Amino acid sequence: IFFSTSSYMSPLLTLFLFVFLDVLGFSLVLPLLPFIKDDFRMSPFFVGSIQSANAIAQLFAVPIFGGLSDRYGRKPLLLMSVTSTLVSFLMFASATSANMILLSRIVDGLLGGNISLANACIADVTSKEDRTRGFGVVGAAFGLGFIVGPAVGGVLAHSYGWRLPPILAAALSGINLVGVLFMKESLPKANRKALDVGGVIVAECNGIKDCLLDAQLGPLLWMRFCYMLLFTMFESAFGYFTQGALGLNSKTSNYVLSWFAFLYALVQGTGIKRLTASHPELTLLSTAFATLAVSFAVVSMIGTCMQLIVLLVPLGMACGLCNTVITARVSKQVDEYLQGRTLGVSASLGALTRIIGPVVAGFLVQHSGHRSPYWFCSLLAVYLFFAVRSLLRSRAEGASKTKSGALR
Repeated sequence: IFFSTSSYMSPLLTLFLFVFLDVLGFSLVLPLLPFIKDDFRMSPFFVGSIQSANAIAQLFAVPIFGGLSDRYGRKPLLLMSVTSTLVSFLMFASATSANMILLSRIVDGLLGGNISLANACIADVTSKEDRTRGFGVVGAAFGLGFIVGPAVGGVLAHSYGWRLPPILAAALSGINLVGVLFMKESLPKANRKALDVGGVIVAECNGIKDCLLDAQLGPLLWMRFCYMLLFTMFESAFGYFTQGALGLNSKTSNYVLSWFAFLYALVQGTGIKRLTASHPELTLLSTAFATLAVSFAVVSMIGTCMQLIVLLVPLGMACGLCNTVITARVSKQVDEYLQGRTLGVSASLGALTRIIGPVVAGFLVQHSGHRSPYWFCSLLAVYLFFAVRSLLRSRAEGASKTKSGALR
């Protein structure tokens, strides 16, 4: 696996395989946490804390990794990052206590910036015109990994025990490590810059403040935060719900989760273009949030696996639609030279929800039952529906005033 200077697709194919193997390893392991909690006497709240600890570590470490890679190149940081991921999976597989599992996720979060560094490589090897296509390759690999990983992990854990999936994940990281060793550096020395950590921190803080206080952008970013919180809680509570409310084992539960991932990816890959061509984006968004509100409420009352499989159709498609439309709306609110900063703020808000969501979901499961997180998701979707309707009304009033002023 290497970057070839003679073929445009070679670096993109390399990065596709890299991201696919990385996400595949990640998704082999994490859906198993609710099913092994009894082996280590972990409460649902503690399981949520394990997931949040990884996100907290990444929130602080990933920007630093990005800055270091701008100064020293992508390859050295990728070697360190992939090695830490490999070590963390081996720690997970050999864990004899809940604290060791927690430590394994912290290690991966502090030193593992695989996806962000892969995105930096994409920017290095593509022109501005082809960059969207390049990031689409990473997105496709990400979605494919999440479709395959939970299903394979569930089968392996059910048949051979829960320690095999993290061992396989470590092996996949080993393959990626070999690939990085033979990879050509994507950032030439001439394009590297001096690292000013203080300046980066000040600029990021000012950028976040400007984005959140912007009259047009701020409401969309808040909407993005609320939606990602809903989505993260759905994922975090899924294992508890299928095990506690429906009586499913890890194998069946992960098959069902892969079905959701397939529907989610299907809308993003094929359906979104047709829908946005024939319907206004905000109208689509309000419809999707209404669908989520009803679907989550019904899901929280069901009692069979088949009912869940059917209800995941509107859930998966609505989630895929929301994610794409909100991101597009955020991007369209700013000029080209502010795209990176704005989408970076949006990504940071998403990371924040991965800290809050698992803890809230675990707390609700522990104190209010397996179904309670989905009632919360339904209420949050209702709020988002009315938020979009309010945004539509304000846009309509603004257009009406503009038209009235023009007539005068």
